[in-house]
Amino acid sequence: MGFIKPVIWMSVAGTLAAGTALAVMGPHRAHALLSQAQHTINTSIDANIDDPIALRQQLRDLESQYPGRIAEVRGDLAELTSQIGQLERERTVSQRVVELAEADLHQMKTLLTKANAAQTENGFALVKVRFGEESLNVEQAYSKANQINQLRSAYASKAADIDNNLSVLQQQADRLGQILAQLEGERADFQTQLYQLDRQVDAIARNDRMIEMLEKRQVAFDKYSRYGDVTSPDQVQGRIAKILAEQEARLNDLSLAANRNSYEQQAKNEIARRDLSYQTRIGAEILEQAGSVPVIEFEPEVIEITPETPAAPPSPIASNN
Repeated sequence: MGFIKPVIWMSVAGTLAAGTALAVMGPHRAHALLSQAQHTINTSIDANIDDPIALRQQLRDLESQYPGRIAEVRGDLAELTSQIGQLERERTVSQRVVELAEADLHQMKTLLTKANAAQTENGFALVKVRFGEESLNVEQAYSKANQINQLRSAYASKAADIDNNLSVLQQQADRLGQILAQLEGERADFQTQLYQLDRQVDAIARNDRMIEMLEKRQVAFDKYSRYGDVTSPDQVQGRIAKILAEQEARLNDLSLAANRNSYEQQAKNEIARRDLSYQTRIGAEILEQAGSVPVIEFEPEVIEITPETPAAPPSPIASNN
């Protein structure tokens, strides 16, 4: 039994060594993935910075890659953590086996010392050693002690190998933890800045549309300026103001012309009344010189209506009678 256990331990140690080698490869792959992710981000942004739509989609694609990369690193870290826990339990068992073997070995050494003393004193007497439930002669007791010593040495070596493996695995776990923290931090920062980056991309797109609109407007200016056509709201307002000024000037001219016609008509009426009085007087002088009828001079009645003149009473309506 003492020879079988070391053989079993050697196979277990080989399996642990293979698992340790695989665990050592994990952090290097994760670190390579992290470096590749950073390079991919910088290259993609530099390649699409002039295309807002492509840049927005590229940013969202890059953000969507973080969960997979983080999950991969977490998987490697969980695997390492499990291996570390398993090795720690194995080390605890090995250390306890060493303690029990040393205690048994110490007890066996004491029993053998007493057996040798008893055999020396009693000559040819058969001396046996009681070890646990076993009754062993001196030769068997020495063989049992050798087995216990070999078992203690094997488990002591196993504990030392586990300590070395744990040291390597713990270093790799620390590196994976740093990489995981870096990836999670980058993802958090990326999500925080993604909204601002999205707004900046929108600003780039708006600026492109404004530049295109202004360029088209400038082309229109250049096209119609040679013909003097209206191409802007300011020019439309200027044309409207000019038309209104011309219309107002015409209205003023028409109003002055109406006032002038009113004064002319008044002057003509006054002159007509004076001409009628003159003709009447001339006719009377001619008749007086002829001596045919007495001359009667009269002037036509002139009625002047002023704003103070009272209104005339209504005239009676003629009846059929």
